[in-house]
Amino acid sequence: MPRIGLFTKPSATAATVCTPGRHRCSGCGDERVPAVTGEQREESLVARRLLTCLACVVAAAAALLLMGGLRAQSASMAAHEDPSRLGSMLRQLLDQAPQSDVSEGLLISSVQSAGLTPVAFRPRKLQFARPVLSRRQKLYSLPIIGFIALLIGGAIISAVRSRSSALGALRSAVQRREFVVRYQPIIELQTGRCVGAEALVRWRRYDGSIVPPEEFISLAEASGLIIPITDQVIDLLVAELHDVLVADRNLHISMNLSAQDIQTGRGLDYMQTQIGRAGIRSDQIWFEMTESGSVEIDAARATMMRMRDLGHLVSIDDFGTGYASLHHLHSLPLDALKIDKSFIDMIGHDTAGSKVMPYILDIAAALQLFCVAEGVQTQEQVDYLVERNVAFGQGWLFSKPLTSEGFVAFYKERKARYGPYSRTAIPGWPERKRV
Repeated sequence: MPRIGLFTKPSATAATVCTPGRHRCSGCGDERVPAVTGEQREESLVARRLLTCLACVVAAAAALLLMGGLRAQSASMAAHEDPSRLGSMLRQLLDQAPQSDVSEGLLISSVQSAGLTPVAFRPRKLQFARPVLSRRQKLYSLPIIGFIALLIGGAIISAVRSRSSALGALRSAVQRREFVVRYQPIIELQTGRCVGAEALVRWRRYDGSIVPPEEFISLAEASGLIIPITDQVIDLLVAELHDVLVADRNLHISMNLSAQDIQTGRGLDYMQTQIGRAGIRSDQIWFEMTESGSVEIDAARATMMRMRDLGHLVSIDDFGTGYASLHHLHSLPLDALKIDKSFIDMIGHDTAGSKVMPYILDIAAALQLFCVAEGVQTQEQVDYLVERNVAFGQGWLFSKPLTSEGFVAFYKERKARYGPYSRTAIPGWPERKRV
């Protein structure tokens, strides 16, 4: 099937352990949450295979060094006397069934061993020289080979343990529910009103330190832990912003879904269950699809159509930095493009990249999509975007990502200063609204 750049496609391997969480253990009565153990088993298997291969290489090198001097010397002497005897000599030395031939002045020999068939050939007229290293010299080189083998083995073990340690810490974080959500306000650029926020996940360690998403999201996606992390983000979003979202139906929160959730629609189903219980409307939750990695286009289209049919708005996040083709972009049921910060940073600078911005806006206009600018930091950027009819923006010019309490206070302050926001300001809103 064709694919579109959206998210890295994670593996789906899950098991359960008895640790604090959401589900009851039938044995001990304690609660538990899903934990992925398949990844750990796979890493252990890979490590064993790598170390086995390393051991085979070292053993083969040692055997060649121990026996190669005498045998190479015998073979070279035999070849010197009569090159056609090389095949016979190889048969005696290796107890295999070699093939040898002399064709157009070339001596060709092959030996089959352990599923491998090395082939050697050289001009017959050349003399076969004795080996450069004597057997004693080869024996002296054994410690060097052993030292190199130890270095390689140590590097392999260190890499595997490092990844296993990070994965174990991430799994513990899921079980302890160490993830928090920060909300970066989204502003209507022409009026300054706060229209909503983007929900951003952060990992707050037990010692209070914050781990940024770029340091754990890729591992979470690869291990399948992104699924329970997404569920925790949805739970926090609903619990923290329930009151303000119910009080102002024009306010919205946007969030990313993983590639697996886009593929299966699982995250959408979980979101619908949670907001249905809380009385939050579907059109107050917007979904963002990041164009990195890949997902099957047909599955993505089906999930996105369900989102829009239920009333959610759908956008492509970080547009221009991933792998989404324009053909797929045209065929997907989208409402908005989020312009990546790297393009916003080029506004006001005479660079090759700054010339890309007008084309992105033209694409959005041609597809009847509204735009959200990410990483807005200067008033010059705001003026440029307003002049070109970019509807919304977010960035440190307005606010850094806030806690739920901080966002609610920011929203109320903006509402008091600039007035209430109406969803009809979204280009084509009556047609986009589904419920």
